[in-house]
Amino acid sequence: MSYKTPPLISVLMPVFNGEKYLDAAIRSVLRQSYSHFELIILNDGSTDGSAKIIQSFKDPRIIYIKNDQNLGLVKTPNLGIERARGQYIARIDSDDILFSDRFMKQVDFLESHPDAVACGSWYFTMKFLPNTLVKVPTRPEDIASELIFKNVMAHSSMMMRADSLRQYKIFYSDKYPFIEDWELWLRLSKVGRLYNIPEPLFLYRLHSQSVSFKNFDVQNQSIQKIIASSFESFGIDLSVEESQALYDLVNSDRNLQFDLLKKVESLLLKIKQRNEIQKVIATQSFEMTLARLWFRIVLKFSKRGLDTWKTYYQSPLRRQDIVSSFSLFVFFMLCFFKQRLRLHSIKQWMESWTSKAFYRALFEIVAVRK
Repeated sequence: MSYKTPPLISVLMPVFNGEKYLDAAIRSVLRQSYSHFELIILNDGSTDGSAKIIQSFKDPRIIYIKNDQNLGLVKTPNLGIERARGQYIARIDSDDILFSDRFMKQVDFLESHPDAVACGSWYFTMKFLPNTLVKVPTRPEDIASELIFKNVMAHSSMMMRADSLRQYKIFYSDKYPFIEDWELWLRLSKVGRLYNIPEPLFLYRLHSQSVSFKNFDVQNQSIQKIIASSFESFGIDLSVEESQALYDLVNSDRNLQFDLLKKVESLLLKIKQRNEIQKVIATQSFEMTLARLWFRIVLKFSKRGLDTWKTYYQSPLRRQDIVSSFSLFVFFMLCFFKQRLRLHSIKQWMESWTSKAFYRALFEIVAVRK
């Protein structure tokens, strides 16, 4: 490829002390079925054998940039964006592996979807065999809704339009350490549509030396800030505790205190009502996202018995067209038997409100849905 002929894709791969997995990552890029790209490898002041591994490749599509010192996860990829000559900018972390048809499928997708400013994909996580398939939302409306609560765009799956990044001056920001990609997707979603291709296009490697593992506490603080910032766009001010509770209940199994369930329900109802007025996100899609989110949250509290079922069943967030009858039945039976274990005798169970709830819930589950 001649330097005078700009490639269609510029691939950015920042590296910092990544010698263990770097060779496999580079090879996964070079073996792509679509070959009209440049691979910009940014060695961010590595002190291990990363430089030697990079320099062992003689492929003319590789552009090697070495920082004299470690500039970090924001300045280094921003240098790559400025250096990129391609119409599209693709990302890969130095410990992940791309499937050979990723670039071809994403170029075809972006060429046929001019409204898209970027697209990602489903992916496999790689730690123990068998690998786990992660299915993220694919429609722009669902992606915009879920990005408020969690990052649903995998970094090593992303391909973006370079013109959109430069036109709107969208670069990585240092305001949200170790989740700078999530914050960038949020800004991109405000100037165009984000998609995920519904098939896995890369392997995401989970290991103890990854940025997320090594910087968990700082990353957690950034997540609180980004959730609070998202709610601010709806005119809702969240406390640090509320941001933490939302994150814990949406993304993990930590901090599962039952009193938080009603607080989170109140926050979700508040943002639902604000969106109905402000139309920040398409109303129907947003309500469906909130309904799915609500069901995922209450599932974690099934051990609290039928109190959890009652909270879910009576909530305005519940939608009958989101959860299958089978899933509802399984959820109810989990709550029902947990309730039975919590009571000391059959007589106590019979005297509780739960016996009536049993029949009422079964009727709801088997009833024909409109």
